[in-house]
Amino acid sequence: MSKQNKKPKRETGSTQRTRSSNAKANKKSNSKANKSNKKVAIILASVLCLSLGAGILAQWGGLHSSLKMHPALAPAQAPSGSTSTIGSMREYVYTGGRLSATEDTVNLALGKTATQSSTYVDSGVTFSASRAVDGNTDGSLWNGSSSATNNEYRPWWQVDLGSVQPVQSIQLWRRTDCCYDQLTTFYVFVSDNPFTSTDITATQNQSGVSSYYTAGEGGLPTTVNVNRTGRYVRAQLVGTDHLAIAEAVVWGTPSATSNLSAPTNLVTTTVSHSQINLTWNASTGGTVDHYQVERKSSINSSYTQLSPNPTSIGFNDNSVTSGTAYLYRVCAVDSSGGHSNYSNVIVVAAVDFINDPLLVNGVSNYTTIQLQHFTELRSAVNAVRATAGLTAFNWTNPQPQSQGLIYPNHINDLRSNLSSAITALGLASPQYQTPDPITSGTPIRAIHVQQLRDLVRGKGQ
Repeated sequence: MSKQNKKPKRETGSTQRTRSSNAKANKKSNSKANKSNKKVAIILASVLCLSLGAGILAQWGGLHSSLKMHPALAPAQAPSGSTSTIGSMREYVYTGGRLSATEDTVNLALGKTATQSSTYVDSGVTFSASRAVDGNTDGSLWNGSSSATNNEYRPWWQVDLGSVQPVQSIQLWRRTDCCYDQLTTFYVFVSDNPFTSTDITATQNQSGVSSYYTAGEGGLPTTVNVNRTGRYVRAQLVGTDHLAIAEAVVWGTPSATSNLSAPTNLVTTTVSHSQINLTWNASTGGTVDHYQVERKSSINSSYTQLSPNPTSIGFNDNSVTSGTAYLYRVCAVDSSGGHSNYSNVIVVAAVDFINDPLLVNGVSNYTTIQLQHFTELRSAVNAVRATAGLTAFNWTNPQPQSQGLIYPNHINDLRSNLSSAITALGLASPQYQTPDPITSGTPIRAIHVQQLRDLVRGKGQ
């Protein structure tokens, strides 16, 4: 069949099996660190309660003797051919590593109005332009998430961002099942104003239009650095073919469109495995119609707006998944739809903790530290690490036991791995009120546990 007459092809079963086996072969296992550390031994015959006020070493309670591993969330990298999503449904991963997106960068194209020069239809399936801005990078055409034009001369696809926005970069994903030439040798155009022609030369010569040329086959993704304002983004092939795009992402930072000040001091009030409650200081500088609360569960995904929009300074998010950590931010919106800049960003793990280690049987001046305090904290810290695109950590020393030895590095491991995750998310490194426990001279106290609990719940960040 000639190139002019060919249609987008279906991926064969053998091709699927080959890609699947290649993906499995590319997985890498994480090694465990084995560092030797001196021990602080606390030998238990039973649970002992020692005076917190005297600052004495805390003791293990013999409850819950097994560590609970947190389920792995989206890794920083995915094997070739894996299904990926940018948006609210699944964490975004792709071959080649993480997106180089800053904390406040969002996908400006997600769900926006997209058009194309023509729309390919086969077997009753319409490969509309909107499929390229649905947040899903799945490059298998017949899985239903790619756009496609008819086979024609210099086909084009474009998206309207809705308003002029600061654009940092544009990323385009090609098909992965076959027909890579359907995103090969093409231009990307960016403009603040509508394009006046579909002719490549005329578009290049249009005032205010920037053009970016890619020679050869598109990638997974192809990244075009723009660093200018824009509202209209177009991709256009130079030759004759179908134009198929698995996903088009326009990274940028939405500019404030209102005189309202940014909300401040975003914090959590209550956190559990099923609900996260937020509060913040009110915006000033005008009349607030409502606030817009946004969250995401991966540094590599876009923020998603939560509903309903609150009209007061608080929001209860009851749509969380247990054991998942989320990034939250808030902006104010006026009656005309203009929005303020965003508040501070916090990371919060949807987790439950057992009894407060500062209280045992209602007696406030005694403390018992239990094994479950540490297993819960390790799961919570690893949830934050997953959101940051980092691997789960393992204890430097052997895992805590229901009875036997307590290692100061169990606290130090939690602190260092949580701090590295928070820093990777672009947030300030946490400050602890007490020094790290060391092998001699510094007791392990209940406040070490409490501070870590507060941090993974979005307090003190």
